[in-house]
Amino acid sequence: MMMETLLLMVLLTHAAGTQDIHTVSKISVQKQQTITIPCLYDQKYVNYPKYMSSGGVFFFSHHVAHDRMSVVDNKTENVVTATLREAEVSDSGTYWCAVTLPGYDAATHLYLQVTEAEAELRVSSQSVSGYEGGNVTIRCHGASRWCKIRGSCVGRDGGSLERTAVHDDGDDLRVTLWQLQREDSGWYYCSNEDSQMPVHA
Repeated sequence: MMMETLLLMVLLTHAAGTQDIHTVSKISVQKQQTITIPCLYDQKYVNYPKYMSSGGVFFFSHHVAHDRMSVVDNKTENVVTATLREAEVSDSGTYWCAVTLPGYDAATHLYLQVTEAEAELRVSSQSVSGYEGGNVTIRCHGASRWCKIRGSCVGRDGGSLERTAVHDDGDDLRVTLWQLQREDSGWYYCSNEDSQMPVHA
């Protein structure tokens, strides 16, 4: 009974940690493409080691690179990014973003699907840039919504996101961020009913 109680406490502590780490839930990408996965974490985790894992393989942020996977901890923006190059169908699976803490790891997970065919949801680039006071436009093919990670959403079905306008261009959702401010910088994502595609602005 004592062991079961201890295990439950560990699981509850682990689950609580997932509320402090944020990412998308599913990404689909065509094979041979490069995909970057962002995991945002609370400031209290800034000085702890971070890693991405899948299938028992661990990719730590303090290592330079791991074959086709590199993990970078940006302590200024409180985000770990994992970049997978030349994705293969065999790379599909559940990936965990985690912070190593004393006694347990705080973590959250997502599913990566690598397909033979072109993904239904896609963007021309996962990174866009602009200048303060200017505008930037992102085209999300196959998307119905545009959201900020740890923020709100706007899309074909309504919603609201400050200084953001969306336009229905048939198969594309055209997103314009206007009168850019420094606080607009960060990670967003296009989404449909099945998956999400992260974009950094």
